[in-house]
Amino acid sequence: MTRLKKRLVRLMLILALVLFHGGMARAAGDGGVDLTVSNATAKSGDDVEIKVSIGANSGLNTAALILEYDDSLLSYVSHEKGKILDGLCQVGIGTRGEIRLGYSSSGKITQAGDIITVTFKTKEGITEKTTTDITLNVAQLCTLSDSYPHEPVPLGYEASKGMVSINPKSGDSGGGNGGSSGGSSQATTASVKINALWGTQNLGESKTVTLPGTGISVKFFDNFAAGMEGISNADNFEVILTAVDGGVEVSFKLNGASYEWSNPQSPMMLIFDHSGEADKNSDYYVIGDQTTGAILPFSSFSPATGKIEARITRGGSFGIIYHEVSFTDTAQAWMDEAVKFMASRDVIKGTGNSLFSPKANITRSDYVLMTMRLFGFDVDTGDPEYYAKAWALAAEMGLLENIGAGDGLISRDEMFVIMARLMVEFGMLQADGAGDALVKFTDSARVPEYAKELINSLVAEGYVMGADGRLFPDSNATRAEAAQFLYNMMRKVLGK
Repeated sequence: MTRLKKRLVRLMLILALVLFHGGMARAAGDGGVDLTVSNATAKSGDDVEIKVSIGANSGLNTAALILEYDDSLLSYVSHEKGKILDGLCQVGIGTRGEIRLGYSSSGKITQAGDIITVTFKTKEGITEKTTTDITLNVAQLCTLSDSYPHEPVPLGYEASKGMVSINPKSGDSGGGNGGSSGGSSQATTASVKINALWGTQNLGESKTVTLPGTGISVKFFDNFAAGMEGISNADNFEVILTAVDGGVEVSFKLNGASYEWSNPQSPMMLIFDHSGEADKNSDYYVIGDQTTGAILPFSSFSPATGKIEARITRGGSFGIIYHEVSFTDTAQAWMDEAVKFMASRDVIKGTGNSLFSPKANITRSDYVLMTMRLFGFDVDTGDPEYYAKAWALAAEMGLLENIGAGDGLISRDEMFVIMARLMVEFGMLQADGAGDALVKFTDSARVPEYAKELINSLVAEGYVMGADGRLFPDSNATRAEAAQFLYNMMRKVLGK
């Protein structure tokens, strides 16, 4: 009997580790970690659950693990954090066969229990009985040194391994002599050619191209062709959809040659058919990049229509992710829904230790970073001046005229103006000065002259409501107010 060749890839669970102790090797019972496999004897196409557990008094605060598995036999399906973890939940899909996950607790863990449950599906079409290992790579389980730069320090846990035995489904051919399954599968593809005058193939009035048999499609906005910078009426710009494990790869050609395309100001809408799960909050289903792990901020799932949508502005391999993030200091507060919604899309971040610090004021640079993330710009860096790329791009786009220095606290009117300018740039807002929506606020005279037209348009369109008949334009904005404003804008744009 021929065994399928293994190709081990790393399933990475990445966050900082803050542990109470290290040193000698430890098993799960005394603070170490352990791995168990459910449905260890499965048929082709069955689900297999992998549980990672922690022993009592481990002192674990946040988890970073690597699981190794054979991606020719197993595909990632989903994950769920254990009940002993009450803090952040991070997930990112990497290259095919790779997923990055991380979880944290609001305090050091003192009880035993499950940290993570990861569900895999055995590959369809397996025609002979085979076994595969899933290994907890303890060499990669590290804490971080206290001094900067924070270096990984191995913790010396004992190795843990699980094994899955996979049988063919009834009726599958065993090949007799251990041969192949009798043919290679062909990738499902669909494509459309567009030029700057909307010359199209197989689009129709809906301007949608569908990947057959997958429930995945791409819809083009009416202004998409006009925004194809550098592409003329004579060019053929081809958008290609290719089915991959767990999602779709979107790629491009220009006049028959591969083409790297990215334009945040000319997005497409990527649509997946999706039913969701009854015990999951629909707000936290998003679409992510399977190569980089980046989440597409304008992701929205509607259980009523059974579709999850996201704006894409570049190529890549995309799939559905359930990504829930919560903070201990916003629970039950008025802004909690907004904060969790925006954090689940990686638009806003916490301040550490499972905190969001909603009452703290926000700097102009931090707010600009949030808004640029929201609109799909690649602006995050590992530099000490983490906001520099976002700030420079915003300045180049003309968003920061009359706006103060980046390290100063942002006022509410500045917050509104930056967003309004960005929305005008993306065709989401008409700032024509029409109407007098501002007069309903008793403090409208405190709105700076340069900002009146833009803020008037935001008020008229329902993006800004104020409170108690006042706008508080010159008050410093808090982190909670910034999150709520971004949330209100996004929900309205999405039609929610």
